[in-house]
Formats: sequence, C-alpha cells, structure tokens
Amino acid sequence: MIISAELPSTGSPPARASVTGTADFLIASDMRAAGRV
Repeated sequence: MIISAELPSTGSPPARASVTGTADFLIASDMRAAGRV
C-alpha cells in the first residue's frame, strides 16, 4: 500500500495530506489509529 509510506511520517502536515489526497490522509489516519490501539 502506498499509504504505508506515509505512516513513517507521523508529523506530516495537512499541506502534505492535500497533495497526497484527503481520502488517502483519512485512510492513513484510520490505519495509524488502528495500529496504535
């Protein structure tokens, strides 16, 4: 998954999310939360 590459960047700014895609950002956020819990 390409989103996996974004995971390492925990402090990725909103601007980066806009470039990557809001949908991808939301998915990455959800996956990150699931991995943390």
